[in-house]
Amino acid sequence: VELENGWVEFGTNHQSPVYFKDKYNIVHVDGVIKNGTATAGTTLCTLSNGCRPEKIILRSVKSSSGSSHVQIHPDGRVTIETGANTYFSIGFSFLAYQ
Repeated sequence: VELENGWVEFGTNHQSPVYFKDKYNIVHVDGVIKNGTATAGTTLCTLSNGCRPEKIILRSVKSSSGSSHVQIHPDGRVTIETGANTYFSIGFSFLAYQ
C-alpha cells in the first residue's frame, strides 16, 4: 500500500498496510498507520483497479480516538472520515466491483 498525506507504517511490531483480493472478489485491507493528516476527506491511500467498489462504502475502524470511519471510493481512494493519527487501524473488507 502506498500511503499518502503524511501517513506512515505504525512500526515494526505491527502489521504493515496491505491489501489483496481473494477468489470470491472480496478485497481485504489490513494494517496500522500513524502521523498523517486526520482531516475528514483526506486520502489515506488509493487501491488499484480491480480492487475498488462500485459505489462509496463506509467502514468502521479503530484509531487513537476510538471508533473511527473510512470511506472507500469507486476511484480507489480510501479517505478518513473520523479518527485521530496517533494510530489508525485500517482493517476492513468489501466486495470489489466487477
